[in-house]
Amino acid sequence: MSREKIPLKNWAVSLAVRRYLGLHEESDPIPWKEFYKDVLAEDVDALRYASGKSEKRKKTIDAVLRNTPDGGKTLEAGCGTSALSIWLNSEGYQTYCIDTDAEMLEVATTLNDRAGTTVQYERGDIFRMQYPDNFFDVVFSHGVLEHFDIDTIPEALNEGLRVAGTYVFSLPTIFDVSNGLRGDEHLLTYWHWRNAVERSNGYVANASGSFPFHPRLDRLNDSLGDRLYAFAPVLVMEVKRKG
Repeated sequence: MSREKIPLKNWAVSLAVRRYLGLHEESDPIPWKEFYKDVLAEDVDALRYASGKSEKRKKTIDAVLRNTPDGGKTLEAGCGTSALSIWLNSEGYQTYCIDTDAEMLEVATTLNDRAGTTVQYERGDIFRMQYPDNFFDVVFSHGVLEHFDIDTIPEALNEGLRVAGTYVFSLPTIFDVSNGLRGDEHLLTYWHWRNAVERSNGYVANASGSFPFHPRLDRLNDSLGDRLYAFAPVLVMEVKRKG
């Protein structure tokens, strides 16, 4: 059996360097409806789709579960299709979702109905949430915060930490050279995101990373106790409220 190879393309290294130096211009963003055009196909099993997403985002889910008691309450901030919340709800958690995009909420609620789950949805802004203090155990997001300017991130984190003591977020970093990006992401380093957290009312309680397109690197990272997270294409941070 031939050994598994990890292609390391010159263009990928060049792209990461150009992003770091601010020399790369990203493409125009793909409209959300186009981005998720296949999600509502008639043959899509909503619960299987949600389960597949939860497996793909396992480190995000693990971070959420570490900070949520059985049957606890979570909020997905900027939910998109809400696949992770649908899966959490199917496992017995109380799940809430907000998004500013009405079309995406329509997609999410349709998937929720198909899955037979009871996620609660609201059109809302992650910077101004309509919930009381400490209403949730965890606020989480995946693929959301990188769409905002890094200088605004402490404000978003502070609002999440107001309604929950823990904010879990995962996002692509400067090392993500996949073709699955929308085009308007701010692709930064672990140190940029850590600095943003340090300017908020929270602190980094834990960080992890994954190499979804490089199985060998993923296995190496896991064998090293996740010590390569700072160089991973996907970064997961658990942020706790200070005090």
